[in-house]
Amino acid sequence: MRDLFAIIKKGVSVKIMKKTIGYIVSGLLILGGSVFAQEGGAQVQFLPQQIIGMVLYPDGQTPVADLPVRLWDVKQKRVLVRSETDEQGRFQIPRQVEGDFMLFVGRLVVDLRILKAAGAAVAQRHDMVMVLPRGMLVPGGRLYDVLLSPALVGATLADSFGSGPTILPQIPEVPDNPDPPPIPPPLPDPLPDPPVVSP
Repeated sequence: MRDLFAIIKKGVSVKIMKKTIGYIVSGLLILGGSVFAQEGGAQVQFLPQQIIGMVLYPDGQTPVADLPVRLWDVKQKRVLVRSETDEQGRFQIPRQVEGDFMLFVGRLVVDLRILKAAGAAVAQRHDMVMVLPRGMLVPGGRLYDVLLSPALVGATLADSFGSGPTILPQIPEVPDNPDPPPIPPPLPDPLPDPPVVSP
């Protein structure tokens, strides 16, 4: 914070200052959203069948490839399935026995419960569609750190909110120079006449 005030004293423009404060506030909101997304994940219940999922970009049409997918068994405390989305944004979770699981898709945490199939169980679709919210692109173009916050509608998981993807500009560093530049001497009063140059 002390550096921030030093920059203000050196005469950094108000526009740059507002951008810097905006980036700081945005970062804090993203960190707060990360905690919320990890603690308040969606809850889904399925019968014991294979689960097929698809992950899409915010346009709702473009698939997300190479996004890590993990299935964690809560009781055994270990990862049962490790995979990634394919070129079409699809992933598959093999049939699991009843129990409680955590499904990680990128940084999204889905509380997944596999129920015991009853004799008169109603047929259920075992697929989910996840749409990434608009957010900040991560370095390298990978989506490992993109925050996801889905809304659950029946057995379909979908969400598309926020603003467009943003790439933050690099802010040049102000050198730590405690000595200000020297002040030029004042101009003489009255100003001398300019020299006459003949052709």
